[in-house]
Amino acid sequence: MGDSSLKEVGVGGIVNLNVGGTIYTTTISTLTAFPDSMLGAMFKGDIPTTLDARGNYFIDRDGRLFRYVLNYLRTFKLNVPDDFGELDQLLDEADFYQIPPLIDAVEVLDRAKKVRRRDKTAGVFIEVKDHIECYKGWHINTSLTGPLFMLMDLPPFVEELPKLRFYRTWREGNVEEVFMEKGSKTRLEWAIALKKSGWDLICSTSTSTAVAKPTTNVANVTQQFTTIDKWFLPLPAKENTELTPKK
Repeated sequence: MGDSSLKEVGVGGIVNLNVGGTIYTTTISTLTAFPDSMLGAMFKGDIPTTLDARGNYFIDRDGRLFRYVLNYLRTFKLNVPDDFGELDQLLDEADFYQIPPLIDAVEVLDRAKKVRRRDKTAGVFIEVKDHIECYKGWHINTSLTGPLFMLMDLPPFVEELPKLRFYRTWREGNVEEVFMEKGSKTRLEWAIALKKSGWDLICSTSTSTAVAKPTTNVANVTQQFTTIDKWFLPLPAKENTELTPKK
């Protein structure tokens, strides 16, 4: 154990790390940039450290990916190559070292890369919305917005839509919005079905408004909430071009 040597090095001292067989040289101040992280705890002496045969502090993790962790501790910026394909593994490392801002940075970058990939991929976007009104009780209506002519041929809608009773509110080109009558799936039930069928949740947003009824009674103020889940299903380009509106 190398806890005693930490006191000798001091906060600004230089230390060598052996991370999975890769040697790094840095300072205690860099490693403790986030005091509540695992590295912060290690190099403040709060948890035991282990030295290898050469006196390097040993961490049994991915040595190659540690370069991105260490650079983040130095610059507070996440810099990876444009073609970097190991964000899932880097997220595991950030989680192991318990560095919340790095975890957030990796997740944001991962979402951005997925969106860019989707932009280059043929597929279908839909929105599942909950329209909630609080006035003398809770009233929830769920709607689907998207190219419904495509959904008729795609899971889970190929099985679900024939069972539903709904009414259309608007249509523009191939995109339309339909509200499902009571007893149909809720937004959360759709989420389970869509996930099982290979759809990806891109984002979920919520808004709220207060609408006053024509009265001075405060109790007659209506709270309205809308929660929107946006989903994407990648499709092969050929399949995408073959999906044309039904007559």
